[in-house]
Amino acid sequence: MLSLETKFRTRMLSSTSDLLRINNFINLYCHLFLYLISLKVIVFLFFYILSSVVIFNNFALKKLFLLIKKIKKKKKKKNRGGGGGGGWGGGGRGGLGGGGWGGVGGGGVGGGGGGGGWGGYNNDN
Repeated sequence: MLSLETKFRTRMLSSTSDLLRINNFINLYCHLFLYLISLKVIVFLFFYILSSVVIFNNFALKKLFLLIKKIKKKKKKKNRGGGGGGGWGGGGRGGLGGGGWGGVGGGGVGGGGGGGGWGGYNNDN
């Protein structure tokens, strides 16, 4: 009777240790599996956030370049030269006319125009 009880206890202990061993094995692989999944999720989130930031930056840079182009187009004016300065007034009947100085033309992108010449001298004789 005693030997039977001893055998039973030994068998129970061995089965318990087997169960513990299996349990540890399962526990280890479950933790490893969960660790790998969490690592994959973290890596995925990292690359997802990085790619979304890059896409947003690309979009923002394109918008910025378009805005700069529009500003440059608005600032660019036609290539017009400035008007020439007015000359002396022409001679009237009987002598020189009393013409004043003409205004000087404003210089544009193409450079200012030439100054006006002297007016004609009109003699009545």
